[in-house]
Amino acid sequence: MEPRGPLAGDIDFDIPDLEGVVLEEVLGVVDGEAPDDSPVSLYVKPVGGQWQRFFLDAGVAFWEECDGLVENPDEDAVRKVDYAAAYGLKGARVRKAFAEEAAPLDTARVVLILEDGGELVLAQIEQNDDGEGPARVVYLPPEEAVPDGGSR
Repeated sequence: MEPRGPLAGDIDFDIPDLEGVVLEEVLGVVDGEAPDDSPVSLYVKPVGGQWQRFFLDAGVAFWEECDGLVENPDEDAVRKVDYAAAYGLKGARVRKAFAEEAAPLDTARVVLILEDGGELVLAQIEQNDDGEGPARVVYLPPEEAVPDGGSR
């Protein structure tokens, strides 16, 4: 099946394609020497499904379906970080997935709420005058997560 390409780009949207799926892979693409938890893009692959790519730009969250990791020929040193292995997410079921506006920067963040109550979050952590800044992936185990992802 061909990937559908771009599916959303906004501050607030639902990600119905991931609701109820079991995670096979969760990868980050990180620039050069940036910390492992600061990806340029977050890739999620459900069991038996297409790759889903998420990234943040100028305070907006973007979602697209793709064949696999998008390689940027302009980037000399990018590396992959296996978040599924790091956080024990392989085989986890997603209960709810969405993007929403988040304080304190009032920029979009992407949230996957897992069946066990844990959360995987991609959020911008700093912002310059152009709305650009690094993102961070954070895994909150069930005992630290906000019930139902906070506002939803």
